[in-house]
Amino acid sequence: APGRYEFWIRACNNHGVWGSANRELNFSIAPFFYQTWWFFALCGCLVFGVASGVQAIRLNVQRRILQLEKQHALERERARIAKDVHDDLGARLTQLGLVSELTEAVGRDPMNSGGQPLPKVSTLAREAVRSLDEIVWAVSSKKNSLDQLAGYLAQSAQDLITPSGARFDLQMPDSIPSIPLSTEVRHNVFLACKEAVNNAVKHSGAQRIRLELTFDTRSARVRISDDGRGFCESEAEGLGNGLANMRKRAESVGATFTLSSQTNGGTQVEILVPFSAEKHVGSVP
Repeated sequence: APGRYEFWIRACNNHGVWGSANRELNFSIAPFFYQTWWFFALCGCLVFGVASGVQAIRLNVQRRILQLEKQHALERERARIAKDVHDDLGARLTQLGLVSELTEAVGRDPMNSGGQPLPKVSTLAREAVRSLDEIVWAVSSKKNSLDQLAGYLAQSAQDLITPSGARFDLQMPDSIPSIPLSTEVRHNVFLACKEAVNNAVKHSGAQRIRLELTFDTRSARVRISDDGRGFCESEAEGLGNGLANMRKRAESVGATFTLSSQTNGGTQVEILVPFSAEKHVGSVP
C-alpha cells in the first residue's frame, strides 16, 4: 500500500554473533492514480451523475407512459361518449322525429296510422332527456364515488320500475362513504345494473323488484332481484335480453357478475365490485 516505511537492518557474522548496531532505511511508496483521494472523489461524482441520469431517464419514460395512458383513456372516453350519443340519444331523437312526422300524417289522413297507436311524443322526449342526463352523469368527474353511484342508480331504478306498476324495494345503508371509483368502473357498473332492472321490468312480469347495496372495506355488492317468472339458466344464452352484455361490462372493469334464476322462481343478478377494480382498464364495444 502507498505510504511511508522504515526498513531496519542488523548483521550477523559467520559465527552467529549479531552486531549490536541497527541500520535504518526510510522510504516512501507513491500511490497509483487509482489510489488517490481525488480519483475516489471523481468516481463518486461519476457514479452519482450516472445514477442521476438513469433516474432522470426513468422518470421521463414513466411520465411519457402516463401521458400516453391518459391520452389513450381520454380517446377511449371520447369514443364511448360518441357511441352513447349516437346509439342511445341519436336513436331516440330519430324515433322522435319519425313519430312527429307520422303524427302530422295521421292528422291529415287518419287511415295512415294503420290502426296502430302512435307512441307519445312526450314519452319519447322524456326518454331522450333521460339518456342525455345519463351521458352527462357518466362523464362528470365529480360523480366518481360510491355514494354518487348508489344515489344515481337508485333514482334510475325507481324511474324505470315505477311506471310498470311493480313495487320497488330499496335497501341501502343510511350512510355511504365517498369511496373513489373511476369513470369507467362507475359507468359500466351502472349500465349493467340498469340493464338488469330493465330486464326485470320488461321480461319478468314481476310484482316486486328489489335493489340492494352493501359494502365493506374491500368491495361493494349490488343485488337486483325480482319475483317474476324467471327462466332456466341453461337457456339464458338464447334469451337475447342482454345477459352477455351485462357480464361483459362487469368483467371489463374487474367486477364479478353472478346470475341465478328459476322458472317461476324469480331472478337475481349480483355484481361484486372490488375497490381495486379502478386499476383495471377495459372497454365494452
